[in-house]
Amino acid sequence: MSTAEPRDSGSDTHDGTRTGVPPVAPDRPYVDGTAHSPAELRAEVAELADPDRQAVDEAREQLAATVGELAARLDPRTRARAAADSLRAWATRPPVLAGAVATALLLLLVLRRRAGRSG
Repeated sequence: MSTAEPRDSGSDTHDGTRTGVPPVAPDRPYVDGTAHSPAELRAEVAELADPDRQAVDEAREQLAATVGELAARLDPRTRARAAADSLRAWATRPPVLAGAVATALLLLLVLRRRAGRSG
C-alpha cells in the first residue's frame, strides 16, 4: 500500500473544482492510488482483515520467536561463554579466592616437607 503525506487542498481551476488532495486527518494515512488499483487495494484490505489470516500471521510470529529463542539457548558457543563468565564471576569472589590461595599454600607446604624428609 502506497502512503504519502497529505497535502493541503490545491487551487481553484477554471471550472471551479479544486486541484490537489483534500485535507486528511493527520493520524490517517494518505493513499494516492497511483501504485495500486482500487481492486488491488480492496483485496489487500480484505486479506488483512480476515481473522483466519490474522491468526496464522500471529502463530507464525510466535513460532519465529520460539525458534529464535531455542537457537540462542542451544548455541554451544553462547552456552560455553555463559558458563565461563559464570565460573569466572564465582572464582573471583573473595572467599573463593582466599580458599584457593590457602589450598595452594598448604599444598606447597606439604610438598616441601616431603621433599625435605626424602633428601
